[in-house]
Amino acid sequence: MFNHGQSHSFIAVAVKRPWTVRLFILVLAAWFCFGIASAAAVKGARIYVVEDDANRVDVLENNGVAKTDFPLDTDFDRGDGFAVGTIDDVKAVLVAEDDGDRVQVYIVDEDLGWVHQQDYDFQLGVDLDGGDAFMAGDLNGDDVKDIVVVEDDGDQVDVLDQNGKSIRHFQLAVDFDQGDGFAVGDIDGDGVNEVLVAEDDGDRVDVLDQNGKSIRDFQLRVDFDGGDAFAVADLNGDGTDEVLVVEDDEDWVDVLDQNGRWVSGDRGFNLEVDFDQGDALAVSN
Repeated sequence: MFNHGQSHSFIAVAVKRPWTVRLFILVLAAWFCFGIASAAAVKGARIYVVEDDANRVDVLENNGVAKTDFPLDTDFDRGDGFAVGTIDDVKAVLVAEDDGDRVQVYIVDEDLGWVHQQDYDFQLGVDLDGGDAFMAGDLNGDDVKDIVVVEDDGDQVDVLDQNGKSIRHFQLAVDFDQGDGFAVGDIDGDGVNEVLVAEDDGDRVDVLDQNGKSIRDFQLRVDFDGGDAFAVADLNGDGTDEVLVVEDDEDWVDVLDQNGRWVSGDRGFNLEVDFDQGDALAVSN
């Protein structure tokens, strides 16, 4: 701590040599901007959209700018599952067929880009039906994304490993119906993922713990309809997940906080690809 004499000396130096102050401010500003840019580059999420009429996956930056795309080896139909997870510690796009419960796995090859790795394909240990939800998320705190299937006819959540084998299951304290949204993420920044269910008939999001027990709920500031997409991801790299609602009639992504309010003044961004009813979307950091 400075005493009175030291404070005067510091002020005198600042007055006599104002360039030192300016230099300090410039260095501090550069360090701050570099830190933000680095965090965004490392932690920025990617958005994945699968088109059911083209059987293609579009990969976009976290601001909706298209980056690349790749074809699927299977027909993607409404009711199939789509997620981005990890297989053997490698990021993977997962496509689950609702008529055979088979999951195709796509990973990045250094020379070929995204390719179907048939050796990684696996069978789900539970039935996946048209109204169910399919995603990847960490529901046990081990930093590994499990495979999650949510049954719309029984409100049960099945948690499976990367080979499709059942790990555990639990019951949701709220109803999950066809057209509702389901996501897993840390929206309050406490380091523990929450389970979120978005009701398409009331624009309300129920927040539950990892055992399906209700914590709270909040109202979305935007309309959430059955054809829209609902996701949770850290888009800006600040360590807290945002709530995303993707409007299928405008290709617009609303970015909301844990209380359903817009995060920034511009409220969101446009996707550079068409997102239509029947398409599916996943977001991964």
